[in-house]
Amino acid sequence: MVCLLRRCPTARPADSWPASLLLRRAAVAGLLVLLAVAASPAAAQQEPTWLTGPAFHRALAEETTVAWGGIPFGDALSGLARRHGVAVVLDRRVDPTRTLVLEGKFPLRDAFLNAARVYSEKHTAEGVWPRPALPLDVAFFGPVVYVGPTEAARHVRTVAEQRREDVRQVSPAKRNRLVRSATSQWDDAAEPRQLVADLAKEAGVTVENAAAIPHDLWRANSLPALPWCDRLTLILVQFDLTFAISPDGSRLQLRPITESDRTITRTYPGGSNPESAAAAFREKAPEAQVQTRGNQIVIAGRLEDHEAASGKAPSPAPSSQTLSSRAAASPASPGIDQYSLKINELPLRAVLDYLARNLKLELQVDEAALQAAGLSLDRRVSFQVENVSLDQLLEAAVKPAGLTAKRQGQTVQIVPAN
Repeated sequence: MVCLLRRCPTARPADSWPASLLLRRAAVAGLLVLLAVAASPAAAQQEPTWLTGPAFHRALAEETTVAWGGIPFGDALSGLARRHGVAVVLDRRVDPTRTLVLEGKFPLRDAFLNAARVYSEKHTAEGVWPRPALPLDVAFFGPVVYVGPTEAARHVRTVAEQRREDVRQVSPAKRNRLVRSATSQWDDAAEPRQLVADLAKEAGVTVENAAAIPHDLWRANSLPALPWCDRLTLILVQFDLTFAISPDGSRLQLRPITESDRTITRTYPGGSNPESAAAAFREKAPEAQVQTRGNQIVIAGRLEDHEAASGKAPSPAPSSQTLSSRAAASPASPGIDQYSLKINELPLRAVLDYLARNLKLELQVDEAALQAAGLSLDRRVSFQVENVSLDQLLEAAVKPAGLTAKRQGQTVQIVPAN
């Protein structure tokens, strides 16, 4: 049994950023949910559908190939965002026009981590023009990949968890608005101060010191559904700010992030041997402070430390797409392989790439004929087959996209069905 890994073709750099944004990138970089620029103006207006929940974690575990030969960092991330349906937030303090060189085949999660690592290695050294950049890291924040300065990325989930806990203390009548999940989007040149004002209006709260957010302009973007308090955190963290909510939930005070915001303290049962349990916690979360108090264990650290110590760390859900091949049991068909495959809403291109790689097939795609017929390998397909021949497997894969597969030996031609 082999896990199906989604693999897309090499990303081409997206269209260049608008000149006005490039000229004032230091002030305008802003919060980006990076979207690859589509080939046509009509396609460019389409909002992507971002993955969430188990589908998001499956996408992070699936394999992707990158071949970035000196393209802008923002374009590199936008390619991953569009190809995999995974929303990416690029912190306003990161220059998206600095270049990135990275080639390889990785799980999508590692592709983001490697991109941040290579960016940091190249652009943080002394003497880099126009100035050394901040080192970067990645946080997987709900259904969003956050890429930002190391300290912000390391602590954004912890800060968000602290604010969720604060919101839980608000009266129930007001609390519902502060935890309500919703998607969000805004246009080019949006002001973060206004975005916060809009969130405050949505929840019916008053921001007492909105001027704490410096004037800035952000590029158009969109986010998948997130709780209200998380949407606010993703904006404020880029200014090293967080918020305090009044007990009645009517007023909001913006304030700098402090060390206490970066540390969560929780108590766990120590069982019959607290010292042994504490030692096990220290091994799982080496960066956390772990102490015993009687028969209890007190852990102070980031949210990730608590997840690791308690064994509740979020992990990529196993892919539901699997491919198996076995020799037919029937003596009437000796030596004929049979295949079973289940696909749920994956791009046909990724499915074909996987089959070609694992079954040693040579794909020949008549892209011109597909375009003329209004068809595309980027269409998402779903199908399930059990114990079928290779030709039946290929036909099941391409038929939902209006295509047919013509095989001769290991060569497979993909053409319009009609």
